[in-house]
Amino acid sequence: MGAKGLAPIGDSDGYTLGNSASDLAGMHGVAVAQRTNANQAALTDSTGGTAATTFAAITAGTTYAQADIVAIKNALSQVVVSFNELRTVLVNKGIMKGS
Repeated sequence: MGAKGLAPIGDSDGYTLGNSASDLAGMHGVAVAQRTNANQAALTDSTGGTAATTFAAITAGTTYAQADIVAIKNALSQVVVSFNELRTVLVNKGIMKGS
C-alpha cells in the first residue's frame, strides 16, 4: 500500500499515483516529489497598471509616450494576475506546493 492508503497504480494511459507521500506523474512521466521552495510564492503586482485581457499595441521606436509606458504597466499587471491564477489552481490541486 502506498502513502496515504493509495496503492501504487500505473496504467497504459500514463498515470502513476501513490509511489510515495507526494509523488505523482501523468502522461508516462516519471513520478517525482512535489517541489517546495520560495520561488513558488505568488507575485505581488506593484506595477500600478490596470489588469486587462487585451494588451495594447506599442510601436517600437527610440522614444515612448506616457501612454506606451502605461500600456506596458497594464500588460505586466495582467501577466501577474494570470500567473497568480495559474499558481492558485496548481496549489489548490496539490500539483504545486506554493511557499
